[in-house]
Amino acid sequence: MTLVCPDLAHDSIQQLPLISAVEVARAVSGLLSAKVGVKWPNDVLAGGRKLAGILVEASSRGSDTTALVGIGINVHHTEETLPLPTATSLALEGAADPDVAGLAVHVARGLSGTLESKPSMAEVVEQYRTWSEHAPGDRLRCRMGEDAVEGVFAGFAEDGSLRLEVQGRILTLRSSEIVET
Repeated sequence: MTLVCPDLAHDSIQQLPLISAVEVARAVSGLLSAKVGVKWPNDVLAGGRKLAGILVEASSRGSDTTALVGIGINVHHTEETLPLPTATSLALEGAADPDVAGLAVHVARGLSGTLESKPSMAEVVEQYRTWSEHAPGDRLRCRMGEDAVEGVFAGFAEDGSLRLEVQGRILTLRSSEIVET
């Protein structure tokens, strides 16, 4: 699904990937017995496997900013039809016949409500932290384009960036993909 978020403040755009991940995790957690969490920055996991992915694109025209939030949730996939061997689906995690339209409405209402409440970045990061699959001390490998860096998870920065301890230094990653944990 794609949600259109018009007339956003700059702070909201920065928060949108984190808020979206939390809202999808909340919505699917009620359907599943498996543990649901978020993998930085914008994947939702069930039982440690990728259930959903989120992509946010924003465009500004003058002072007007609109964002599109693309959310892909694996719904009816079987083990044979999954896009990746590390993925899962609602069906595989026990939601035999999920109400996809109801799930979409639940996510949209949650996202809209959170944005309307205008949370601070600290509140957004704290909510994200409660759903995070990453715990301090976890070893992570992150890919940034062609480069990769390995280190120990050291939490999230105030802006939601990933903090990674590498050879005694803390790196702040604003965009990357965690490829191994």
